[in-house]
Amino acid sequence: MARFRPPRKDSLARELRENRPELPGDFVDTLSNRVDSNRGAGRRYAWRRVSFATVLTLLVLGALASVGGLGYAASTTESAVTAVKHVIAPSQPRVVRNSAAQSQYAHNKVTICHHNGSGKFVTITIDRAALPAHLRHGDTIGPCA
Repeated sequence: MARFRPPRKDSLARELRENRPELPGDFVDTLSNRVDSNRGAGRRYAWRRVSFATVLTLLVLGALASVGGLGYAASTTESAVTAVKHVIAPSQPRVVRNSAAQSQYAHNKVTICHHNGSGKFVTITIDRAALPAHLRHGDTIGPCA
């Protein structure tokens, strides 16, 4: 401690330190024996706390298992197996035949064979209002051959 505090030049403090009373040896021995005897009790108390926490955890797990926690875990496992099967099995595309967009816009659509700038023909579906412009550029009605 003396390294961290600057030395005091106060004569009263020095005089008090020099004249402080010494504790009797038997008091120090009695106190150290008492502290040593209480160390085992602290360890026993710590083990009681650990055992109480363990028992409480087991009770909570038992309560969860009794009200469906295990069933939840089983259903989660079943969902995981289904997901793995879905990933491994080849997927087939789902075609929506009667969607809201098809029922609203399908009657205004026309499939044409479109001539793009690179000399290739591509089958596309356009709005009926755009058909005259495409026909002027050399596109034909119907899919490409």
